[in-house]
Amino acid sequence: AFSDLNVDKAGNIFVAGTFESDVILRDVGDKYVYTIPRVGELKRGAYLVKFDNAGKFLWKTRFATEGPQITDASINSISIDESGNAYVVGSVLWYYSTEGIAIYEEDESKLRVNPGGSFILKFNQSGRYVWDTGLQGEVAYNSAAASFITGNSLYFTYTASHTDGNRVAYTLNSNDGKSVKHSISGSEFGLAKYTLDGNLERVFTSGENEGGFLNPGGIYIDADDNIVISGTIDPSNGGTGRYN
Repeated sequence: AFSDLNVDKAGNIFVAGTFESDVILRDVGDKYVYTIPRVGELKRGAYLVKFDNAGKFLWKTRFATEGPQITDASINSISIDESGNAYVVGSVLWYYSTEGIAIYEEDESKLRVNPGGSFILKFNQSGRYVWDTGLQGEVAYNSAAASFITGNSLYFTYTASHTDGNRVAYTLNSNDGKSVKHSISGSEFGLAKYTLDGNLERVFTSGENEGGFLNPGGIYIDADDNIVISGTIDPSNGGTGRYN
């Protein structure tokens, strides 16, 4: 499934998506390039592919979870900075998942990062992994939704949910070690601001809800630094989706 598309200032095209079966890549003239292999039974993987402004394939990278759990790796958003670096926001999707993300770079070398939760991954112009950060913790469910770059800052939205009545903690990681911890016994959504080096600068959270929860979708920041976030309310368990 197709997830997102973005274009850098040189016109290069970045495409992301998720897959269950093999993904066949073709470029200009329907020329075969590469087959991204399926992850395995009951698992979904994700991919990031770059084409030039004429549609010629440049590079690809793919992601997957590893281990016995039934989990999906997803990419929900791509942001591109002024230098052409790509930032992908996604999640390990399954309840209580602690599986990490395996990143397979262009040469098929493998890295294992981010043990569970939602993530931000940075890749340079050549498709090489630079850093990762994101949300981890004991919550039953979390999902990163969208990202937006303005100046030297990256903003991303997320949902964290834990509804069994127990209070649990989750952490927004920061590459400078100045991580921020929150605790919840319901659901909340958040907006986090990072530098382009992966350092957490600020986080806003909604506060806990009254039974339902809000799934943030798109994010846009205008020239006056006003932030607009779209989303949907899920009134699960008869909840109202109102937040404290």
